[in-house]
Amino acid sequence: MTLSLAVGGGVLALYLWMVWPAFDSRRWSLAIDISAASFIWGGLGVALLVMLFYRTPELIPLIIVAIMVHEYGHVLAYRLAGHSAPKFRLVPFGGVAISNEPYKTQAEQAYIALMGPGFSIALLVAASVASGALAMSGDLYGARYAYHAAQLIGLLNAFNLLPFYPLDGGRVLRAIAMTIGPGTATAFAVIMSGVFGAFAFLAQMPVLLLFAGLGLIAALRPSRSEMLATPMNAWVALLAFLAYAATFAAHAWVSLPWLAGILSRAAG
Repeated sequence: MTLSLAVGGGVLALYLWMVWPAFDSRRWSLAIDISAASFIWGGLGVALLVMLFYRTPELIPLIIVAIMVHEYGHVLAYRLAGHSAPKFRLVPFGGVAISNEPYKTQAEQAYIALMGPGFSIALLVAASVASGALAMSGDLYGARYAYHAAQLIGLLNAFNLLPFYPLDGGRVLRAIAMTIGPGTATAFAVIMSGVFGAFAFLAQMPVLLLFAGLGLIAALRPSRSEMLATPMNAWVALLAFLAYAATFAAHAWVSLPWLAGILSRAAG
């Protein structure tokens, strides 16, 4: 357990060192969109969370924190990539990070998309370390809550890394597919959005079906800046894919107990 705490602390320190150049106390307040539209969408999102998790209200603050950390990971990536004023806002069923500057390269687009789940690994490690520390101190309730928090954080990010457009995983893989050509990238995004929609239909999840429909529209009408960004070379594309696979594996492994429970309930 002591070794786990030391490794966890080392991971958190490494993350802080990697992203520290993107932190700027003068711009911290600007990272969150404080417009009227943001408050409306954010309020609607919180209301939906309350409706969905009214039997387990203790999860609601945790989900909001996990979403904000995820979106701030995107904001950090935008800043590290040279964007001057990126922001994020809460929306129903998640959040969205925005920047008024176009992507310069497909590698930049993949990096920014992957950084949300990637930065969330720090929160995943923090929850796991907290669980171990609380267990050692005898606080079993706190340890159990932190343990379930780690699983929930992993589940939210693993879902976001599924290869369905416009989820982060779909965005990363579409940027990689641009190495072959724009037609291949668009076809991949459309096919995966269709698979997402078929899954949502078979699972009788209307919210996901709506989400898949919006993703299909976005896949058929990619922005000009996304299509004109410079493609990756083969080696960078391979590195991006390995980073995607490793990030997905980390979140999926931690969330495996919850995922197994969800699948067993769906099968039953």
